[in-house]
Amino acid sequence: MKTYTHEAIVTVPPHVAFPIDMLRYDCCCPVNESDSAIITRTMDGEQSPVGVRVTKTCTTLHWEVAYTVVRWQSFGVRIREAE
Repeated sequence: MKTYTHEAIVTVPPHVAFPIDMLRYDCCCPVNESDSAIITRTMDGEQSPVGVRVTKTCTTLHWEVAYTVVRWQSFGVRIREAE
């Protein structure tokens, strides 16, 4: 079965914690240690908007199907395809 890797950027506004459970829900993970550290800082009340890169491998070719965009938005964050 063919698989595809999709990278996305999650924009976390000020005073909003990164929705960690979404990593499990969408079966994705931070791209690297730096992105993991950014997630931790949002838990500590990071003041400025931050972007966290996440990645997932799945069998769907289309990015917008790979991530549950509306569910991410329900946590007050924005997710978009990385360029």
